[in-house]
Parts: sequence; C-alpha cells; structure tokens
Amino acid sequence: MIEHPRILRGVNWTLFLTYVLQLLSLQQTSVMASPSDDVLISICKLNDFQTFAEFLVCVGNRRMKRNANNQNHRYPHREDYGHPCHAYVELNEPERRISNRITQQGVQMLCDRNLRRRWYRFTGSAGGVMPESCVEEFSCGTHSPIWLNGQHPTRHGEVVDREVCTSLSGKCCSRRWFIRVANCGDFYTYLLIDTPGCFMAYCAGNEMPCPPGQSSPTGFFPGCSDNFPQLLGKAVLRLSGDDSTVKFFCDYEGVISRETVIEVDWFVQGNKYGQSHYGDVPVWTDEMIERRRSILTEGYWEGKLGSSIFCRMRARWQDEMGVQSPPIESEKYFAGIKILQRVVNVSESGPQGVIQLKSTIPVSCLPQFRNSCKVSIEVAHDSNWQEKQCVSGKMRQVVFGDCHLELTPSNWNETHNITVKAVRDFYSDGNRAMKVGFKPIFTTFANDFWNDYRLPDVEVIANDSPARMCSSTGDPHYTTFDGMYYHVYLEGEFVLYKNTRYPLQVNTRLEQCGKVVSCNCGVAVMADDDVIVIDRCHRQKTNHAAGKSFPDGWNTIHRHALEQGDSFVDGLKLYEHDDGRRYTIHFPTGAFLDFHVGENWINLFLHASSDDWKQTLGLCGTFDGIESNDFLFPDEMTQTTPRHHEACGNSTDVCRFAEAWRVSDRDSLFKENVRAPAWNGRRRAFSNDRYCKCEDRSGYSIVVCNYQYDQQNCEQEEELNNAIERTESVMIRSRHRKKRSESYVDQGTNDYFDSSFVYDKDFKGQEPKWPTPSGITESYARNRCNSELLQSEIGRTCYRYIHDDVNKMIDACIVDVKVTDSFAWLQSSLDTMVSKCINRIHDDGLLWIPASPPPTSAPSNTTTVGMTTAGRRRPQTLGESLLQNVCPSACSQKGHCIERKCQCSAGYTGIDCSVKLDAGPKITFLSDGALCDVEVRPCRKIAVYGKNFRHSSAIHCRFVEMARPENLHTTRAVFVTFEEVRCLLPEHGVGKRGSSEGGISHRGYRLSLEQDGRTSEDHLLVIFDSKCQHCEIHNETPRCSLKPHSCSVGGHCYANGDRSPVDCCQVCNASQTRHSFVPATVLDVLDLQPMKADHVVMVGETWRQTISMVGSCRSAYQLTSRSEESQGLEFTATEAGVHISVGSDKERVYAFEVKATDMCSMTTVSKDYSVAFVDAQASAGSVCAEEKHCGSGVGSQYRHHHLLLALIMACIGLEISGRLWGQFS
Repeated sequence: MIEHPRILRGVNWTLFLTYVLQLLSLQQTSVMASPSDDVLISICKLNDFQTFAEFLVCVGNRRMKRNANNQNHRYPHREDYGHPCHAYVELNEPERRISNRITQQGVQMLCDRNLRRRWYRFTGSAGGVMPESCVEEFSCGTHSPIWLNGQHPTRHGEVVDREVCTSLSGKCCSRRWFIRVANCGDFYTYLLIDTPGCFMAYCAGNEMPCPPGQSSPTGFFPGCSDNFPQLLGKAVLRLSGDDSTVKFFCDYEGVISRETVIEVDWFVQGNKYGQSHYGDVPVWTDEMIERRRSILTEGYWEGKLGSSIFCRMRARWQDEMGVQSPPIESEKYFAGIKILQRVVNVSESGPQGVIQLKSTIPVSCLPQFRNSCKVSIEVAHDSNWQEKQCVSGKMRQVVFGDCHLELTPSNWNETHNITVKAVRDFYSDGNRAMKVGFKPIFTTFANDFWNDYRLPDVEVIANDSPARMCSSTGDPHYTTFDGMYYHVYLEGEFVLYKNTRYPLQVNTRLEQCGKVVSCNCGVAVMADDDVIVIDRCHRQKTNHAAGKSFPDGWNTIHRHALEQGDSFVDGLKLYEHDDGRRYTIHFPTGAFLDFHVGENWINLFLHASSDDWKQTLGLCGTFDGIESNDFLFPDEMTQTTPRHHEACGNSTDVCRFAEAWRVSDRDSLFKENVRAPAWNGRRRAFSNDRYCKCEDRSGYSIVVCNYQYDQQNCEQEEELNNAIERTESVMIRSRHRKKRSESYVDQGTNDYFDSSFVYDKDFKGQEPKWPTPSGITESYARNRCNSELLQSEIGRTCYRYIHDDVNKMIDACIVDVKVTDSFAWLQSSLDTMVSKCINRIHDDGLLWIPASPPPTSAPSNTTTVGMTTAGRRRPQTLGESLLQNVCPSACSQKGHCIERKCQCSAGYTGIDCSVKLDAGPKITFLSDGALCDVEVRPCRKIAVYGKNFRHSSAIHCRFVEMARPENLHTTRAVFVTFEEVRCLLPEHGVGKRGSSEGGISHRGYRLSLEQDGRTSEDHLLVIFDSKCQHCEIHNETPRCSLKPHSCSVGGHCYANGDRSPVDCCQVCNASQTRHSFVPATVLDVLDLQPMKADHVVMVGETWRQTISMVGSCRSAYQLTSRSEESQGLEFTATEAGVHISVGSDKERVYAFEVKATDMCSMTTVSKDYSVAFVDAQASAGSVCAEEKHCGSGVGSQYRHHHLLLALIMACIGLEISGRLWGQFS
C-alpha cells in the first residue's frame, strides 16, 4: 500500500518553498532524486520528521555543508582524486571495528570531522571492510557510527556509488550521503568525505579480539592461544640527541627469560589527514635476543615530523612455538614542533597576542656546521584580509611582530614566540577567524628529517572593536564618542580628549566669537614628549614695543618638545589638505584629529582608534558605548547627568562638567615649557614596534615589515595620497631659547611665546531669543536648515546612513543662525555632515563587500568592465559608490561632486568651489600687528593673511614707501594656504649699525597684493628698531617716538652706554645728548686677565695663554722679563692682548711683567706673572700636569724642592704622605 506524503500542520509554506527553490538551484550532483523520494529530496525526507522545523534544520544543515570550504558536491566527482587502487591513504585504526563499543563516559571517541576528501584504505588488524548492515549507536569507537547502505562492488576494478548512513538517536539512518567504493582485488578503497560534526566516524572491520589471557598474531580471532612468554615489565621510550644525530631508545625494564625473543615494533602515529598513512603506521621491526634496548635512527622516521613516535613490544619463544604475547606499549612522544595554543585571540583594542612554538627534537648538525646550524620557521602567505580594498592593498586582519624565528642547538628546547596583533582598521567588520600557515622547513645545515616539515595552521581570531568620532563644531557643538550632544559657551583651554593608557592628549582653546557664544580657535596635540600646535586665537603681546594686542589674532602651526628633550615622536604626523582648509594630525595609535577651517569657524573631528576603547576622558566623553557616563570629571569619580541638546549657559550640569576640564596656565599645552607626562618610568611610551605581513607576490610568499602595519585606515590612505605632509617642515619652536644666529630663518612672524592667550574665565554665553534682531524666526531657520542640509547632494547621498545624527546637525544649524543672526555658518553644518557621512560609510562593513571580482588588465585603447573611460577603476562596492558623491565642504553648494572632486559652477573655483573667479585678493591683517621689530627678528619676510588666495595663480607683493611714495618695490609672494601668503620685504635699512651715517630707525610701507590683474587694498606696515624707537599704529597712521635712555645717531638706534661703531671711545649718553656720541666719562674697572699670576706646568708640556685687559675697548700691551731664564720668552702683542706659548725640557721658572694701556683714558695697568716647570716624577704624578694653571705663590725665588712641594700640594689639594715628603727631603 502506497502511503501519501503527510501534510504537516502549521507549515510556513513560503519558507518551505524558499528552501526547496534554494535546493533545486544547486547543481544536480548536490541533490540526488529518485521516484520514491518525498518532495524529490533524497537526503532530508519530510516524512522522517515529526515537525516541519526539524525538516528545515536538516535542509539548512545540508545546504551549509554543500557550501562549506567551497565544496559544492556531496556526491564526489569521479575523476578528481586519482586512481582509487594507488592514490589512497591508509587508515590503520583497529578502533574502527564494530566490536569496539563505547561503554563509559570520558573515553576518547573517533571523529572524522576533519577528514579530507580523498581515497582511503582501512588497514587495521581488525579488518578493512565497511559493514553493509546497520551498526548500533556507540559502536566503532564513536557515538554515531557510519555504515554502508548497500553492497560492495564484486568485480575487480569496479567503482560504484553507495549511500552511507549514520546510526543516531535509535535510528539506523538518521543522516545519509553518498561515497564511492572501489574493488581493488585484495582490498577495497573508499572515497570518503568529512562528517557534519562530532562524534561520527566510518566503521571498518568486524573481527573479535582474543579473550583475556590469550593472544594471536593480530590480536583478533582466529588463532588465539595462551602459549607465549609473559611480558611483566614495561616499555620505556627515551630521546637521545648528540652533536650530529637524533635517536630514540626503546628500553624493556623488567624480568624476562633467556628463551624469549622480544619483537619491538616502532610506530609513527599520524596526526594529519592527507599523509600516506593515518593511525599507527609501522616504520621498523627489531628482534631483541638477550638485549633490552632497541634504537630507532633518523632514517626510519625521516619525513614524519609532526607525529607521535612509540614502540610496542611482544614476546615469543625462541623456538617459535606458540604465539606472540599481548603487546605492551611505551608512552607516545610527539616528535616535531608543538604549537602550544592552536587558537589565538587578539583584539583591536587589546594588546598583541602570541603564537607559542616549542620543539621537542634537538637541532643537530655536523661539527663543521656548528656555528651556522639553525632551522628557520617562517609564516607563509595567508589570506587574513578583509573584503575592503585600500590604496595599500586589501585590508589585513592581523600582522606579526616577525614572520620567522630560528631554532639553534642552544635554544631548540625553549619556548619561541611569534607576536600577533590585530590591525586597527577603523572598520566595523565583526570578529574574524583566519588560518595562519607556515612555510615548509628547508635547511642545508641541520638534519635532513627537518626538510619539508610543515607546521599545522594556527587559528587566529581578530576581535573587532568600535572606532567612533567625537566632534566640536560651530560655536561649539559637541558630540561625544558615544553620541551625547551638548554645547559649551565658555572661554579658555579645555581637555578635549585624554587617553588613560597612553600619554596622548588633545587640548582646545575657545574664545568669544560675537557677544553671546564662543568658538574653537586653537588645538594642541600631545603624544609622549611631543606637541603639535595649531593656534588661530587672539593673543596679548607681553613684551612688544607697541605694548598692545594683535588686532586680528595669531595664526601659527608649530611643534615643540616638552621637558624631556627636543626630539620628536615618529608616530605623530601632520598633513595639510585642500590648500590649508583642513589639517589632520595623526597619533601613534592610529587615531587622528581633523582640523577644518572655514571663513568664520573651525570644526574639529577626533577619530578614535581601537586603542581608545574604554580609555578616554575629557569633553569627548568616556568611549565605552554608554552615553550616560560621558560627563565624567578628571577625578574619574564625580560625574553629572548628561542630557541631549543642553548648553553651558542654561545647564548647570554641562557647565560643571566643562569647567572641570578647563586647563590652568600651569598645565597648558600651548605654553613654552610644558610638563612632560610620567609614563611608567620610561622616556617614551611609543617605541615604534615593527610589524610584518606575509604577502603573496607572483606566487612567492615574501615578508614585508614596517612600523605602522598595525594600523590601516582606508579613507586616510586615500586622502594622504593627495595631502602634503608638514611633519618635518612645520616650524619647530624649541623650549630652549637661543640667541638669533646668522643662520636664523625668518618665518615672517615674531616669536609665538612672546605673546599670551588672554581670556575671561567668568564668561558664560547665553543663547539669544527668537526672533533675531534682523527678524529671522525659529520656524524659518528650521525650514531653511532642513532644506539646505537634506536637499543638498551630500544630504541625499548620506541621509540613510547618518539619519540618527541629522536632527543634531539641524539643531546645530538653528543655534548658529540664532547666535549669528545669519546663515553664514550654514557651511559649518554641511562640513559636519560630510565628515559624519564619510565616517559612517567607512565604518559599515556591509558597504564594502565586493559586488564583482576586480577587473582584469586590458590594452590601453579599450574600456574594460569596471574601468571608466579615463582609466580609473569603477567602484566595486556600495561604499566606494557612495563616496564618489562626497566632496570637501559639499563643494560649498557652488558646484557638483563627481568622483570625489568638485566640478565648480561658472564663476567659482578652488578645491571646494569657495573662491569667486572675479574676486581679487583681500588682505585681512598682517602678522605681528603690522609692526616688525628688527630687534626681535631680521624682518626679511612678512606673513599676510586674507581671502581669495589661489595656489594656481601668481601673487605679487607691492610696497610703497610712505616717506617717498614714488618708490615702489615689487616682490614675489609665497603661497602658504588659501588664507596666507608670505611676502619678501624690500631692503629697508632699519637696524643696520655699521656706520655713523645713512641709517634709519623706522620705515613705513603701504603693502598690497596683486593676483590675476586685481590688486587688493593696501595695509600699513611699519619696520622699526625698538632699541630706540617706540612705534604703534593708530587709524592706519604710524606713530613712532624716541624712547627714553636711548640715542638716535645718524639714523641708527643705540641704547644708553652703547659705543660708537666708528670710535669705541665714544658712547651714547642720553643724559648729555640723544643725537650724537660723547667721550666716555665713566670708566669701567680695568684689570688684566687671567687674574691668577703664578702657574705650574710639568716638564715636557707647553703653556699657552693670552693676557688681555678687561673693561677697555682698545689697548696697547708690553711684556718685560723679570729673570735671566725669561730673556728668551717668545710672545706676540696685539690689540687683543699678549699671546704667549712656552715649553721646557727641564725644571725652570719664567717670570715676567705684562703692562697694558687703555687708549681711551690712557690708563695703564700692570701685573707680574710666573710659570714654573717641574719634573713629573719628582712630583709623584701630580694632577697639575693636567690642570696646567693651578699654581699658587710661585716666584723667581722658588728654587727649592720643599717650597715646590708646597706648591704642588696647593695644586692637587692632597695631604702629604711620608713617602712623598721623604723623597723631596
């Protein structure tokens, strides 16, 4: 009677049909059908299941199994695995016999989960044929045994397809699939595949073991007997390795009769599927008569490293009567290199992991190769990359501290480490598991058994960590790493970000911009003992002659070291983008800060790395995914409750939090001497560890190492290709103030540290009320902000990816309109939208899965699939496609974004279309308040700040002298950024004091810029010498006056007491006259140098000295001998002094007088000098030989040793010993 298929209740037929269609869409070899099958599915039968859910689980498992490891056919191919009777692997495992029942827990069961698909032959002593009928559960040494549901082929050479079944849960065929079976005459082979799980194994053999007390040649029936000698001892395995060979010993320890022969079978227990054998593979049999040790030499186990070696002993009578005894086995010894941890977990936010290797076999070489003896282990090319493609290649999951290590005779038994680190990728791709493989070992020095040994793969799991962005935009609006949104309307310096694990910190400065709010104006980034500063804040001059504030602020980018020295951290880098509209500062951890410059605003975007996870403090919050704890104070205990959209000005909680992170002047990162952070007693926290990756190039695995391979940020790699690195070229402001030298490079500005940042610590801005003074209402502002942001190109592209942040950006736009009473800062909101969009797109791993394989190369005159006509690669992922519509500043809404470049509308130009073509250059202000002091710097250049500067155009500086307007000087301007150029100043003559005439103490110019035929309005520039001039600018008019206690002679400036450059006997004396020099009336104290008159020198040394007058600008000298020995003293007298060089080969004393006359006052000064030469031995090695001028009280009369000894004592400061005193007595 034919049974109709059962109709199950509660079936989701849509889901059922989906599964059926998925199965039928697979290749025909994947689904075996027959007329008797229910719903044409032979493997998962609907009637076999009580519920439809169980049926779907079966179908899902089958589908997953088909697709695993790219093996799409459960029914094996006929031709892919070689000849079945020759290309097979032996499975020598008697445990697979049917009679091997699992009767207790804790027993190691067989599992074929990792069996490689190929031909196998069962060679166990219990038989080599799979059973053809149902086998009970827990048989064959496993939980779910696998048996052949059909007959073996009967003809030699016949190959057939047969179904196999698993016994499980009381069912003889709970699972089924197909294998192939071949008849090879004397044996069968099977084309097996791996099992779906553990513990499942193929059965083979049905022989029964001999009963206790009996034995046979195989250990199984037939032939069992009790006629054999007893082996009551034990087999002990030992390893022996001398300088050149490695051997194993198998020793019998116990009592044995003389008539006994011990057969020793040596085995290698294969532990890898894919070898020519698997299981217990015999390698040699030794017969021991009256011997207890068997030796296994290298030749027997060569090529079998990575396996366990053991010996098995059986005894028999020498007369060969009876049978062999039951075997005794030694312990198994793993011969090879152990991988101590086969699974290594590393995290992007954690420390590096370690692959630990330890050899169990000595490294031995012939004596002549002892010094070069080694075995190298190398990590092979692996496929641990992600789907995302970067400029530098595919993104990698992990990198290694080194890709190889060496075993030597002295370190082979040590544990060796290969460090593994997860790549900080700024990319949410989930946790990834990968296989790390090793190259086959090859050595020409060590033993041959090492060659071709390949270590098994190690599984490395790279755990993903979030990478988020904190922002401070507009006036300013803050969004923490975890998404908390608030406003701060204070002034001062604040900690934006601080890493609690590493010495990393970012401080920002806020100053009033308008009457009610504050804005970002500067940032300082500290890494270790290095600081990069970008400062655009207004600063107060502290020692400038003008004595006033800069009217238009300061603009500097510089770098300086902290207290620990003047060296810099390699991992701290600065890049300029878009002609200075944007800067990025990269941290050693991979984090980076984006500094965006607008016309009236500065936006900051801090991109945290995985190293920042749960390690941050400051206004950017605690980066841990929890918004509620973002307002944590510096003590890491106090916190206030954050609420979205609140501002310091109307929220006490926000104010308390922000003020807690305000920095005192003592802890400022902007000042000249910054206190270096303490870091565990080390000078540097970032040691620039090198990491390596193993790449496949043209089929060869090579190792490439670099100091930054543990970081890979695709977006930054793309951008840095078009950026200018300023790390080395940025101005270095050392904490050590040095006097200006001739090699001084004039940067066009005064010293940054001569001015200070002044702010009102009591200022708290308040948002004004609606409507604004010009009549803008809240509803109109909201509608306009909605329209401008959401209807822009960037808004249409990115809305679905940043919709959670859109309301915050619209709110920021509305607040900006309220406080500025205009839409001038709308561009700041668009800039924020661009940054958040790029960040979200790069963070979403689903957007970077390749849609198609990369395009292949083609001739240059053709257009290939995936390439544009311009030769650029077409986007292969959704992420790439989206980024094609993202441009700087959203093209300022004056153009369209095409392939990440702005195509500007008519009349506009620039990288972001922000410059009008018909707009001429405009000067906003000059550096140093348009006052250049030659006492501070040479005044060779002047920095000019303004608008509409274009890199592509030639800009010229025009200087018109105010005193003589007919004098026009034109110099070439150097383009620095879109808002700064530097002009070379004309020869102005201020400060040159080489003569008494023709000088000038100050000069004024009207400076203008010319670009593309358009000229800017001119600005006043004053160059002056503050030595005698006090200058300031009032209503574009210079006001300079002579300073008290100074002189202006011939147009040159002199301070009181300065000498004339022509006649040094003439000085500036402002109390007498301020416009000419007068004779010096107050004489300096005149004296001769050196002050010490008596000197002791060892015989054979040379005494050199210049004797000169101090306090005199011009002198004449005379030397007179005081003794006969001084008559031949050679000397040279010049205006600089008397130069003497004298030596002696015997003991003697030179005495002479030096007389000097000051030519201004005609005053004469004289002094007597003596130089005594003493014998080195007589003075017992006095240190005076080295301290040549250490005598005291020596005159021409000192001829006796007692007096000379007293002199030496005074020189070396030692007590006289009895021996030394006796020598001179």
